Amino acid sequence: MAFPIQSRTMAEVDSWWKPDSTPALLEALFPQGHTYKRLAELLGAPSDKAVFAHAKAMGLPEKYPRGGSAVAARKATIAANKVETARTVRGWPKAKACLKCRGKFQSAGPHNHVCPTCQRSNASAFDDLRAW
Repeated sequence: MAFPIQSRTMAEVDSWWKPDSTPALLEALFPQGHTYKRLAELLGAPSDKAVFAHAKAMGLPEKYPRGGSAVAARKATIAANKVETARTVRGWPKAKACLKCRGKFQSAGPHNHVCPTCQRSNASAFDDLRAW
């Protein structure tokens, strides 16, 4: 069953926007920390996207960059915390045995298998080759 598509004119879509009063009200409510959805409810707008479009046209700053919602901001924070938590859970840095001298050293991560002393000696060996 097909549903008929109802097209609306811009005047019908923006019927909630009153140029003489709504911009001042939006400017007053905007810094109070309301979400776009809550602003839409307070202003009688059809959607949060309508409020966002008018706020952007007025030059007001975006509330939530990339994603447009508090959920996206929360997800970004959680992702940043996961990276930091992953480092602590894996236990790095930890003591390891050097593959060259078998001495113990603090490894910086799973990629680090040679102690700093042996790394310096390896680097100085290549200096002789570069000079040649």
